Amino acid sequence: MDDVKSITHKRVLEASFSGSTSQFFIEKPVNQTVNEGQDILLKCKVGNLQGRVQWTRNGFAMGYSNEQVKQICSRCELMSNHADGEFNLFVKSVRLGEDENFECQVLPGPNAAMKVPLRAPAFVQIQVAPSSVTLQDPASARSGSWISLACTSADSNPKSQILWYRGDDLLRNAEVTEDVYSGSRNGTFTTVSKIKLKAQADFDGTRVKCVARHPAVGTPRTGTHPQLEAEAKLNILYPPRPPILRGEGISGGGTGGTRGLGPFSVRKEQGESVQLQCLSEGGNPLPEIQWHRNGSPLSIGFPGQPELQVIGSMKQVKSVLQFKARAEDHEVVFSCSSFSAQTMDFPLVTEQKLKLNVTCE
Repeated sequence: MDDVKSITHKRVLEASFSGSTSQFFIEKPVNQTVNEGQDILLKCKVGNLQGRVQWTRNGFAMGYSNEQVKQICSRCELMSNHADGEFNLFVKSVRLGEDENFECQVLPGPNAAMKVPLRAPAFVQIQVAPSSVTLQDPASARSGSWISLACTSADSNPKSQILWYRGDDLLRNAEVTEDVYSGSRNGTFTTVSKIKLKAQADFDGTRVKCVARHPAVGTPRTGTHPQLEAEAKLNILYPPRPPILRGEGISGGGTGGTRGLGPFSVRKEQGESVQLQCLSEGGNPLPEIQWHRNGSPLSIGFPGQPELQVIGSMKQVKSVLQFKARAEDHEVVFSCSSFSAQTMDFPLVTEQKLKLNVTCE
């Protein structure tokens, strides 16, 4: 500001000492960047004023008086002081497409040797925040496949910058493409950002967020307006871990079990209760559990029918099989498997197997 004053003062002194009769600008309007709806003041001050002064807006003359200016622009006001050579223009609530280009023009005086007007243009950059930010709901994706998401920031000026987050982590190295189109309002832009992510099991249930960064509303993640971000929840389909067989005599599940090179062997007397558990952890969706007797699915006529327990919060499915040992169960091998048609090509069978030895009285 001090430099501007010194330059202006110097120009006034030069004009005075040289005896020049030419008019000149003491202060010219400057380019401004404002948000739509804000007020602006464009300054224009002329030294050694001889001619008439007027403003133009978008190439059209606004007139020499405040009354004429208001006929062209009801939101505009000419704030003039002829004695001081001041002809400032006040514009209330600037509008995109109406208030960008202004020029202060000084016509030559009647005795001027040069009949060329003085001109001082100013450009007003009018910023418009996005009207909305939307993120399409992603389809369910199988682990290992690619997920494509599109985020749209509509009707902003200038265009928006879109950032992507998974949870609270900025996605810096993801594959992102961007397209910019004309907005629904003249002078605005619609930005579409697309991201590709490799689906992973640990992505399931997490939220992906797109945030529009725009100078009209500040920086993202620090006071971001709610309408400038959108999020979606990922649904990743992935298989469970191999099921685990539990019960008396299996991997420390109780006493009375022995194992050689084959299945765990448990001795039971006829009529004695047998309880086995098949536990499957993880997977989306949770799998179905199937019991096997000598490698074949358990028949409907088997005296003990499995009881299914689902613990959704822990992503666990447990099937409990309880029955009384029979003579026909002697040397029968029990096992279980889990299967989900959406994530698996074949069932997962337990590594553990139980061979029942039934003694009869």
